[in-house]
Amino acid sequence: MSEISVTESQQVITALLDYINDIPGLPCTAGLEELLGPPSLMVQQLAGTVKSEEDILGGYTARFPFAIYFKVQAEDTSGRITATGTLNEIGRFFDAQTLQARFPDLGENRVVSKISIESFPSLLERNENGEETYQAIYQMEYTQEG
Repeated sequence: MSEISVTESQQVITALLDYINDIPGLPCTAGLEELLGPPSLMVQQLAGTVKSEEDILGGYTARFPFAIYFKVQAEDTSGRITATGTLNEIGRFFDAQTLQARFPDLGENRVVSKISIESFPSLLERNENGEETYQAIYQMEYTQEG
C-alpha cells in the first residue's frame, strides 16, 4: 500500500472540511487543525491515508482517516452527553449520506463511496477551568479513477 500525494491530501481535506461545515445543526463552524474556545469543532487529518487497492490503469481506492474534536464548557453530565452526542450525530449524518450516496465533491475524478465513524466519542482532555475536549475518529473511502 502506498500513500496519496500531499497535493491530493490538501484537496481532499479542503473538500471534506467544507462538507462537514454544511452539516445542519452543528453548534459552530469547524476549523482545520485549530481548536478555539468552547464551543469549538476541529477537523484533523490523521496519519495513515493509503491507497488500499490499485489497478493497472492507475486508479485506486483510498482510505482517508480523520478526527473531529469538540471542545465544550462542561458544567455537568448533561454537557458531557451533549458533547459526545454531537460527535455521534455527525457519524449518523455520514451514515445517512452514505445510504443516499450524497458525498463531498473531491474533484480530479475522485468519487467518495463511504464516510463512517470508526470510534466512539471519548474524552481527550479536561482542564481545571471546566473545558473538556472530546474526539471521535472517522474514515472516508474514495476511488480515484485511472
